[in-house]
Amino acid sequence: MADQATSEVKTFSVDQAQRALVYVRPILEDLRSLFREFTDLREDLADRALTGDKRGEKIDRLEVVKDEIIRCSDEIERLGAQVKSFEEGLIDFPYRRPSGTIVHLCFKLGEEAITHWHETEAGFAGRRPLSTLD
Repeated sequence: MADQATSEVKTFSVDQAQRALVYVRPILEDLRSLFREFTDLREDLADRALTGDKRGEKIDRLEVVKDEIIRCSDEIERLGAQVKSFEEGLIDFPYRRPSGTIVHLCFKLGEEAITHWHETEAGFAGRRPLSTLD
């Protein structure tokens, strides 16, 4: 069963993932900004002193921002990449090693290019330089 699931995952070569950054980077920047706004709005709404029209406006804006976060995230996932952190602008691109094992090419906003990868279970903390990939 795991082999079937693995074969259905869209994978990227390192070059494909690097080229995808031109498209993905601005979306990640939008996601990070939207997430900050979402967090701020939730904090504002936790303030019990906020009532009436102001509260209604914040609730309406929260819904718009939430929908926009979902839209941006879906756009990245349709490409086959996986958003790992809105706040950090962290994204993974599945990569199939010659052995058939799926690992992840890892990118974080602020980096110039994809320079690291990690095992699926290791996550960001287990990042290794691309030079150790194959």
